[in-house]
Amino acid sequence: MEPQQIEKDLLNMENLYARLYFHLAAEYCRTFGEEGESALRKAVRAYGADRGRTNRKDHESRGYSIDLQTLFSAGSFPGKAGFRRNPIDLGPDRRISETLQCPLHDCWKELGGLREGVIHCEEIHAAMWSAYHHEIETRQPKILTRGEELCRFEVFLPSAQGHAGTEQFDAVEPAEYLRRMTDLTAKMYYYLARGLGEAFGLEGDAALRRGIRRFGRERGLRLRRQHLEQGLEINMSNLFTHYDLPSDDRFRRNKIELSDQTRLSETLVCPFHDVWQGYPDGNRIGRIYCEEVHHAIFGGYDPAVQTNLSTTLTQGDDRCRFAVYFRPSNQLATPQWAQDYEQKLT
Repeated sequence: MEPQQIEKDLLNMENLYARLYFHLAAEYCRTFGEEGESALRKAVRAYGADRGRTNRKDHESRGYSIDLQTLFSAGSFPGKAGFRRNPIDLGPDRRISETLQCPLHDCWKELGGLREGVIHCEEIHAAMWSAYHHEIETRQPKILTRGEELCRFEVFLPSAQGHAGTEQFDAVEPAEYLRRMTDLTAKMYYYLARGLGEAFGLEGDAALRRGIRRFGRERGLRLRRQHLEQGLEINMSNLFTHYDLPSDDRFRRNKIELSDQTRLSETLVCPFHDVWQGYPDGNRIGRIYCEEVHHAIFGGYDPAVQTNLSTTLTQGDDRCRFAVYFRPSNQLATPQWAQDYEQKLT
């Protein structure tokens, strides 16, 4: 795949990450109030700490020094698509930088989700970096999601002062950035989904399902609007030919039939499932996503779409089997709620 296409796919995946985060975070904050915000902060910190530990483990396996130059030169964050940064200083003991544009912030602002977005920004960086090395000190005097003009990061590791900082790092192929963004999206979902259930029990599980359905419905409506703007007919062939999930090369699918009215397919390998099954309760939590999101996306695309998901990897089957049908005779005018939502998106 061409680097330009990978960059486009990476930006699309960042957009899906931001939207999924918002819809789940909104359930914390808007359903459960202050208690929900506290639980969201806890979930984001747990997610960030996991990222930091994973990053350190990878660097140790490669024989890298555990310091700030390694962290910010060979870290797990996937590339620079959509970001504009002003790098000021980087060494083993310090990293000073400014983020002038962030696609996550831009998405949250569009959705009216800066309240939820600032929680992500205030919690995740310190959690990641202190889990990478317990002595790392993180300061964020300015944050875009607070309404300020940029994000400024001042990060220090005093014990690394005087290190030479001349290490060479392995090159990263462009496709690896997209794989990393896919994994981060799956991991973020896991921690926010788990946090809702732990904090609020059955009400949290219900909120999780609502958030997933809202995320899916918004995706379907956006796809519908984009396809109509491009002059495409609303049908199964166009939905899945011009879909919004970037082409992570780890997916393995058996494509059985794709026509204007029918899409039959099997997913044999799914990187989201591969992440979730690494946690003791990951398949249970992942299964909730699988049960809700596809029906919401395809139904948001058009209410006449019928979705059957008879087997899933997350329930222990050897594949996910999709049978999705679009029958023009069942097609209805777009309901008022969908028209209102489409208007909001424009």
